[in-house]
Amino acid sequence: MRKLAAILMLVAVVGLVAGPASADIYSTGFEASGETYGNFTDGDINGQNGWTVSGGSAWITTTDAISGSRSQRAERDGTNADARKSFAAEAIISAEVKVMRTTSSGAHAIFLGDANGNWATTVLFENGNITVRNGGSYSGTLGTFVANDIVTIKMVANATTQTYDAYIGGSLVADDYAFRETTLGTLNTFRNFVASSNDGLIDDLVITPEPATMTLLLLGLPFALRRRRRA
Repeated sequence: MRKLAAILMLVAVVGLVAGPASADIYSTGFEASGETYGNFTDGDINGQNGWTVSGGSAWITTTDAISGSRSQRAERDGTNADARKSFAAEAIISAEVKVMRTTSSGAHAIFLGDANGNWATTVLFENGNITVRNGGSYSGTLGTFVANDIVTIKMVANATTQTYDAYIGGSLVADDYAFRETTLGTLNTFRNFVASSNDGLIDDLVITPEPATMTLLLLGLPFALRRRRRA
């Protein structure tokens, strides 16, 4: 009976590690219906489902939609466009989003940070090049784009280690890059930012908490069981 109980315990632990991915804490396709966290109406996104806009313009558009029938479009309008969405704070999160520019010139960036305006991660689209912030400076070119390319970006950020990984189109391009600011204890804000006279569209945004690893528990359990049997 004790052996069976031990086996069942090990199976349960393995199930926890290899089980389904964590549920998202925020996701949106900016559509008019079917959204889990609130549907959107065409026009200014400021105030819709917790999105805030400071400077420039950001709105829901059916023109140049990345997927579905609508996307979020931010555009510099005299001042830089800055659209933000806060969500439940986590120490380790991943953010995946589709990005498109209707021009390759100028600067458009996406960020993860906190509600106080401290930014951990940055992926920058500028003049046909994609770069990633590493501490106080940007990397060399890690990807390229042309107007109307749809690029999937994923950022996995860890406020405990103050580092993050970045993926372009599913490929890891930045490994353990340092946060641009090191005062963040948790992460709870996504930012869509446009500088210069250009635009940046985003769609299919998914924010997911990354589960804590249980590898050490798995490694230690068989040893503990052996010790118990010897006792």
